[in-house]
Order: sequence, then structure tokens, then C-alpha cells
Amino acid sequence: RRAAGAAPAVPPRTVLVTGATGFVGARTVHRLVTSTGTRAVCLVRARDDAHARERLARTLRSQGLWDADVAARVEARRGDLERPRFGWPRPEWESLTTGCDAVLHIGGLVNFLLDYRSHRPANVSGTAEVLRFALSGRPKPLHHISTLGVLDRHAAGAAEPVGEDFDPRDAALPASGYSRSKWVAERMVLAARRLGAPVVVHRLGEVMPAADNGVPNPAALTHLLLSAFLQLGVRPGVPMVSDYTPVDETAARLVAALSEPPPGPQGHGVYHVFRPGGVDFAALDLAAPGGARALRTVPAEEFAAALREAADDDRDSAAAVLHALLTALPSAVPGGTPDFRRLLSDNPGLFTRDACAALDARHGLREGPLEAAVAAYRATLTA
Repeated sequence: RRAAGAAPAVPPRTVLVTGATGFVGARTVHRLVTSTGTRAVCLVRARDDAHARERLARTLRSQGLWDADVAARVEARRGDLERPRFGWPRPEWESLTTGCDAVLHIGGLVNFLLDYRSHRPANVSGTAEVLRFALSGRPKPLHHISTLGVLDRHAAGAAEPVGEDFDPRDAALPASGYSRSKWVAERMVLAARRLGAPVVVHRLGEVMPAADNGVPNPAALTHLLLSAFLQLGVRPGVPMVSDYTPVDETAARLVAALSEPPPGPQGHGVYHVFRPGGVDFAALDLAAPGGARALRTVPAEEFAAALREAADDDRDSAAAVLHALLTALPSAVPGGTPDFRRLLSDNPGLFTRDACAALDARHGLREGPLEAAVAAYRATLTA
């Protein structure tokens, strides 16, 4: 059932943001409040609103993104995606459903070692509650952040790159529990869109550190991978290709899309958000100038053995987590070494991004030199 009420402002004056203490969320909140006149109301899991603001400020401050101007433009509300009405009293829920002009849903659980059942409460039930919020009080545009991982298994077997208009109902079931939960959530919001809900979906690629601070996402698979290379001093001699999309470029695209009216049910409502051009993560230059020697490239079997030994020595290390992920990969031959090429998805080779390119053109968005972002990340990794 559609809600009644005055149409929300476009561009939005107030946006509810979930996941603001995450890697993409923090950067997007900063971009939103510093480049537009928008106020961000951030849903944060916390004991109370004061603790929520403390968590939000600590996250942005750790990335050099917190100052007096940002502090004046953000509001933190304690809440939980897994609870009805986010755990808010009804008056708080009703006030915000009428007071917000749009919703940016970035929050959720990301753990590549957990199954679908573990991800479902936050990523599926939580998205259902976010959708209910968007349609309550008055219908507000919902920008739902998804992942290209919902389609990578399908895209790997497709005859040509998969476009932004591809219907995930026709996709093969994703392999990981996380991607399956995002696949179910995306199907849900796109079903609402077909019924007239103002929904836009953003499928993200490999979101990486920005050139201005080099701060990584500690939970990202690529960060675990590169950290393990440095820990071991070796890397496998097989290509591991994906996109390398700095997080500030991702945030700029999300904020640009928020400023536009959402397309109708028959319009285009999906963006593939990634930087064109593949990067071989196994070949990245990680040696700091004047620092440690360059990594040694070894056969995949030797790297797998070194990884297993490091995992046995320290169960909490990046090598241990990476080893657990690799054990779930198929091998090139029965009983052989995991196929490292399957760890990452070659998003630039598997997907098109025509709508995203058009968004860039409409808003004059330009990509910075990739080497600057890589250099900043390298400095953080080798510090």
C-alpha cells in the first residue's frame, strides 16, 4: 500500500542513511553533507543516541572526515536494522518517515565466512524494514546499495557482459551467503519498484581506499588478500583481476544519484558502480619506496602452503581468514590447489556500466589518477 503525503524534496533536504559507520557509508555521509545542502540522519547500532553519535564521530574522525561543519550537519539515531521500526518508538518512527526526503540504505552484515541464514536478519529482514520506512509517512526514494556479487556467478557463464537492466530473477544463485542475502534483498526492492515504489539500486564493485587518506576497509576481501601477501612476503603467480574503485568515487556517484528524481517503474533504476579497467591485484606493486623488498612471486601451490602454515600459527591473522575463504573455492583439478583466479571477479570484463557512465557525464564526475589511490593505500599497508 502506498503512503499519502506531500512529495519529498528533490534534491533531498534530509536523508536517512544506514551503514554510516561502515567504509562506504562514512565516506558517503561526508560527501553528502559537504557537497550539498543535505542533512544526514544516520541509523547507528548503539545503546542510545549519544553513543550512536560517539560511534559515528569516531568512525569519521579515524578517516580524517570529521570537523565542525560535518558535526553540524549530521544527526545520529540509535537503531537496529533487525528490529521492527529499527527499535524506535512509534512517534520517532512517524516523525522521521514524514521528515526525511530520501533513504540511502548501505547498512548490513558482510562476512564471507557466514552462510545465508546468518546474513538474513540484517540484509533481508533489515532491507524489508528500510523499504517499509521509505513507503511510510510519504513515499520517499530508496537508494539501495547492492553488490555485483549478486550476479557474478551468472556473469561468469554469460556469453557477453551483463547490463544494468538485467533482471536478477533470471540469475544463477550466488555462491556465498552474503551475496545470496543481497540477491534476495535486491529482488525484493526491485519487486516493489515494479509496483511503483521509487527505488534505485546501486551494484558496487571492489571499493578501495581513496587517494586522500589511504584508509582501507579492514573487512574487504581485497584488503585481506593484500595484507596476506605482505605478511607472507610472497604472492601467487596467477592473475587475480577486478576493478579498483576508490571509495570517494563511489560516494560521489551515490550522492549524485540522490540529487536526481528516481525514474518511474519503466525507467532505468539500476547502476553498476565501478571504475572501468581491470587491475591484477596479484601484480600490484606493494613495496614501499626505500622500504621492504618487493614481494616474491611463487607458484599457486607454494603460496597455498605458506598461507596454510601462517593460518595455523595465528588464527586471527589476515592469512587465516583468507585461508578459510580459499578452502571454499573449487580447484582447477580434483583435489588440487584452489583456483585463485576465482577469488575475485573481473567486474570490468563481466559487466557493463552505461547508466553509471551517463550519471558521471550529467554531474561532471571525473576519476582521479589510479596510481595516487594505490600509492596512498600502499603507504597504509606498509606503515
